[in-house]
Formats: sequence, structure tokens, C-alpha cells
Amino acid sequence: MAMTECPECGVEVSEKAETCPKCAYPIAMFTLNEVQAVEQTGKKAKLQIFFSILMIVLGITIFILQLNREEPIQATIILGLLLVFIGSIWLLAVRFFSWWYHGR
Repeated sequence: MAMTECPECGVEVSEKAETCPKCAYPIAMFTLNEVQAVEQTGKKAKLQIFFSILMIVLGITIFILQLNREEPIQATIILGLLLVFIGSIWLLAVRFFSWWYHGR
């Protein structure tokens, strides 16, 4: 009988087992390639989420700094708002496609 390692807890489990006896992670449903694909997608999504949040924070920072000036520069205020808008759309898109990809 072939044994495999549970991707969740690391316990040796039979490849024919439906779930891990220790953590109840579904074994028979996933092959190693599918698990690796999900992990790679998760890493890419996290990186996209990080950069979109960074863009939002940068936009908010630019916007607040310009509002605190005595003579704010309108183009910079618009740039800050645009960064917040684009970052928000980017974040929503990444979250939606992650849900869509993993929800099927």
C-alpha cells in the first residue's frame, strides 16, 4: 500500500484514504500537482493583494498630505484619489478571481 504525506498536518496517510485520520483533510480529492497549483496561485494572489493595498495606502497618504498644505495642488489630489480607486478595483478583482478560481 502506497503512503503519502498529508499536505495539512504532515502525517503519513494511505493514498486510498479519503481523509487524513489526524486532521480530516481530504486526501483522495487532491493530487500533489493540484495542491501545488493552489499553493502557487495563493502566493501570486497574496502578492497582488499586497501591492494593491500598498497602492491604496500610497494614494491615501498623497491625498492627506496635499489636503494639509495651505495651497494644495489639484493634480496631486486627483493622483491620490486615482491611486485609491485603482488600488481598490485591483484588490476587488484579485479577491473575486481568487474566489472564482478556488470556488469551482
